[in-house]
Amino acid sequence: MIERLKSLYKISQVLNTNEIVWGLGGSQCLLFKGLVDTARDLDIFILEADYQRALECLRLLSTDLRKKKPISQFFSKYCYELSIDGIMVDLMAVFIAVEPPYKFQLNFDETRISQWIALEDEQVPLMALEDWWAIYWMIGREKRGLTIEESFIQHRVDCNLNLLLNNLQQNLPDWLKRRGTELLSSLDEGMHEN
Repeated sequence: MIERLKSLYKISQVLNTNEIVWGLGGSQCLLFKGLVDTARDLDIFILEADYQRALECLRLLSTDLRKKKPISQFFSKYCYELSIDGIMVDLMAVFIAVEPPYKFQLNFDETRISQWIALEDEQVPLMALEDWWAIYWMIGREKRGLTIEESFIQHRVDCNLNLLLNNLQQNLPDWLKRRGTELLSSLDEGMHEN
């Protein structure tokens, strides 16, 4: 854990100093939000326009850099895997999850950041869980999708209803649109009860 945080600190320094728009997603984001107990790697999303610059900056920290091969179920338009101090880092832009003929596409930008947390003297932008809710369901990680749903319903984490609604307007499978609509409905009811 400490090694992963040291790597994240170095990444934060480089990306923030170079004014690159980025966000931390995946299991480390969920770990910071108190939704999981462990994380294996770092998933870093970059604004598409900043991607090449970010890659060049982070290349200097990496002992191993390779283009990540797409998986049929999900891929990124831009994706490299880096090793920074022995920690695996996926550096991505324009993430796409596919369940033919359906597709969820995440074009990361500043609106996909839900909060900033301090890591020593650096700030780490955490990605919105509303995006990770859709990603996890689309890539078959039901347990993670349920964990996020429960955190919204139990109000452990605030839900951006507009962002969730925008995600539901994508070309998602009917079962996921129904699930999201039910989630929105229960969150809307919960807001009116308070």
